[in-house]
Amino acid sequence: MGSGLSSRPSSAEDSQLDGWGVPTHKDDDLFYPIKNFQGEIIGWRERTDSEKMKRRLEKQKILDQELAEESDFEEHFVEDVETTEERLEVKSPESEISSVNIFVKQPSEDDIQSETSEDEDGKLPEKSFQEVAVPHRERVQDKFKPSILSAVNFDPEQSALKLQKSMQNSNVDEDAIIFVLASHTHSQRLKIAEEYKVLQREVLQTDFKSNLSGEFRNLCVSLVQDPVVRDATYIRKIVQGEFRIEDLVGILAWQEANQLEEIKKIYHAMFASDLELDLENAAGRRHVPVVRVLCSEGRDEDDQGALHHWATVEHNANWLMEAIQEEDSEALKLRLNNVLSLRSWNLLPDILDLFERKNGKDLSYHMKRMIGSKIGGAFTSLFFVLDEPSAFYAEEIYAAVDGLGTKDDKLQQIFVRRSEVDLLSIDSVFRKMFGRRLNKVVKEETSGSYRKLLLALLGT
Repeated sequence: MGSGLSSRPSSAEDSQLDGWGVPTHKDDDLFYPIKNFQGEIIGWRERTDSEKMKRRLEKQKILDQELAEESDFEEHFVEDVETTEERLEVKSPESEISSVNIFVKQPSEDDIQSETSEDEDGKLPEKSFQEVAVPHRERVQDKFKPSILSAVNFDPEQSALKLQKSMQNSNVDEDAIIFVLASHTHSQRLKIAEEYKVLQREVLQTDFKSNLSGEFRNLCVSLVQDPVVRDATYIRKIVQGEFRIEDLVGILAWQEANQLEEIKKIYHAMFASDLELDLENAAGRRHVPVVRVLCSEGRDEDDQGALHHWATVEHNANWLMEAIQEEDSEALKLRLNNVLSLRSWNLLPDILDLFERKNGKDLSYHMKRMIGSKIGGAFTSLFFVLDEPSAFYAEEIYAAVDGLGTKDDKLQQIFVRRSEVDLLSIDSVFRKMFGRRLNKVVKEETSGSYRKLLLALLGT
């Protein structure tokens, strides 16, 4: 058996060299790549006989599992886009559609205009979408109630001075820190951090890390951190830990296109790796379609007027319904890929709602029936957060505190992200679902200043 480094090509098939004079490809079952800090391959180590046998057994196990699954469920989500006459080109303003695979032409502006244009009498044609013209934010069971609001008479300099005084000596005034952080929104905290840097000539995050400890320190840092850096860091933990699609959905659902682009850039800068590829590798075959939808860069911006919004909702719901009525599973796959990857986050909940109103069954039911239970199940968490976000995050908080030990990263991430969106709504839903208020859960699961800050973010 062989071991050690291999730095030269040993056969014709390995003859392609990179700038280091090292073969860029070898059989992964036989050799292990050695990479530098830039991710470049600088050598190869031959695997031991036991490693080779282990990899063969693992591959056979995966192959057996795949044969038992619906073999074609992700065909149209994972294939590379092919430009053929049968697969129509999707029009995208000013930019190309990302690697998300779009095979069917999306509803065009002309299509939308034709549905909303006036008839000869100058009247709008009757449309069923007018019957459901209730925006998603008004339709959910618990409205979006934030726990943190912008501070009135905001004075960033005074707040920065309070933070400066709180950490002037070894006896840190943690209550003062809690008051400043929990009484301001994230945008206000960033301005406070800027003032702090002017006054103290130090970065606020750095001083938090130096003067505070434990989960209280981590939560304080998150509250003044750039949201893009915070999200990229949390996604890295998802990739490297035990992958749960719910964790990823909780981060990337509702992200605007420009925010997603920044997260991808920061992730690559911080970890020298591609975010989407890392997620696909971590997610496994079943959840790759969901990852592709969440990472789609071709998503519309929802800056339409109300009438155009509901016309688009009607058009897309009908488009999906046609494929179901015709029992055409291939057309359904293509259209699902198009709608879920390209429609704006504000449109999707209304499309799903109208679809269910017209069919009597939700989209997930028809996906399971026509495409397979695994693909339908894979999208459950995404549909859940689109339909009832507060209930989704209530379940995620329960997942963070259930069982032995508290998943503090998850708990903090939800409190920080949702405090300015719907944390009070989450609290209300959590009580209905699990019979307890969040303040009681926090008191049971945490302690000290960490507990105080979480309760302050909750508004209690």
